[in-house]
Amino acid sequence: MMASENGPEMQVITVPEGGLVFQTPEGRPLLVIRADSDTTHFALFAPNGRPAVTMNADEKVTTIGAFHADGVGHAGIAVDNRGGDISVSGSEGLVAARIGSRQSGGTINVSNNAGKAMAYMVAGSEGGVITVNTASGEPVVGLLAQTPGGVAIVHDANGETVWEARAGE
Repeated sequence: MMASENGPEMQVITVPEGGLVFQTPEGRPLLVIRADSDTTHFALFAPNGRPAVTMNADEKVTTIGAFHADGVGHAGIAVDNRGGDISVSGSEGLVAARIGSRQSGGTINVSNNAGKAMAYMVAGSEGGVITVNTASGEPVVGLLAQTPGGVAIVHDANGETVWEARAGE
């Protein structure tokens, strides 16, 4: 038994080497807990036997994932000593949106169902960038904020600059 900070003693269960599996009487997995000297893993399963929620932690990164019962769509959170990100995938299983954070700033990426970046925004210590792309991932419109001023650029279908405006120079 172990004393709880806010109440009665708690039961202590030592997870055996290889992990611990909770399952239904029919053998369907419900929950897995596993740990070794480097990693801790937790998985909660959907009624169809696929992982629904996973959590992993080691010395470098902690991740949390939530999955649709068909195993394709998911949302995830990852955190390391430089920052973290949140990502969501669509029905094709490819990341559709991601928000990230690093010491120098943040990023937001939005992709189409083919996994091509359609728009992204990056913020850093020197300024920010916003880019909007074609369906194939080629930049069409770009905005750059910097000191002093900024730049706005429009490209044609071949990637050639057709219009540009600069401020602060």
